[in-house]
Amino acid sequence: MIRYACGACGAQLESDDENAGREERCACGAVNTVPQRPKADVQPERVPVTPRLVTADYVPYTVTSDAAGKATASLTLGIISCVAWACPLVGLAVSIPGIILGVQSQRLEGSGRARKGIVLSVVGLMLSIVNVIAGMIVQVE
Repeated sequence: MIRYACGACGAQLESDDENAGREERCACGAVNTVPQRPKADVQPERVPVTPRLVTADYVPYTVTSDAAGKATASLTLGIISCVAWACPLVGLAVSIPGIILGVQSQRLEGSGRARKGIVLSVVGLMLSIVNVIAGMIVQVE
């Protein structure tokens, strides 16, 4: 909107921006030319900003190398535990730290490597437990 005063009576008039340079009639009967919009009146376009709720566990930086290292270690131990279940003591010793590191990394980062490491470590742990139970059954008979 362009605001300007009538040249005859001094009344405040308003007109749309597209009427700049055209003539309009005031209530007093005087014909006024709508002025061009002054450069100072041009408002910059506002970009909406979404407020961010900062909580106690909010970390303003990206993944730390500690979380990435734990995720990689969890994935590696998970892969090893899927092979090491054949020897139950080794399978248990490898899969349990893999799960622990994966959960710690998941809390810090939430990466796919941590998730995959947890899943593979749980599979290795289950296979190791089944192998231990099968060994005890065979030993008893």
